[in-house]
Amino acid sequence: MAIESEHEWTHNASVFLNESVEQPQRTRTARLSFTIIFTTIDATLAALRRATALARELGATMRILIPQVVPYPLQLDEPAVDPHFRLRRFCARCKDEAIETRIDVRLCRDVRACVLAALAPSSIIFVGCGRRYWLSRESRLVRALRLAGHEVIPVFSNSFRDIQS
Repeated sequence: MAIESEHEWTHNASVFLNESVEQPQRTRTARLSFTIIFTTIDATLAALRRATALARELGATMRILIPQVVPYPLQLDEPAVDPHFRLRRFCARCKDEAIETRIDVRLCRDVRACVLAALAPSSIIFVGCGRRYWLSRESRLVRALRLAGHEVIPVFSNSFRDIQS
């Protein structure tokens, strides 16, 4: 199940539920597209800023993929936390940004499987990472995405690496 939102941060988001989610396909005439994987709000904002700068230069489109894990005792279409809650919190933090992007919230059991299923082959992906990268959830996700053939750009927030770049 997916919730998608076409969103310009300066306007209200329109969110709708998709009952059927198809595997994205890349065609020769498709525009360059970046996917930003939601990790934490601060790390995702850092990745979004980096992707926006590059997207403006290259004329690329952007999508923020927000995988939301639903625990097994619950039905997949009935999560414990409203999917719009994370979306509203993220949009509230981004209200000063003038970024046009599509937000895709996916309800899932496993983040890695959800992200891999939501991506077209050889996608360009930005992953926001915190200070501790070694053996973190983000580093394992980056490794899995690279092994699947995607181009992954880890973006470090609140760290010395972010200041240098």
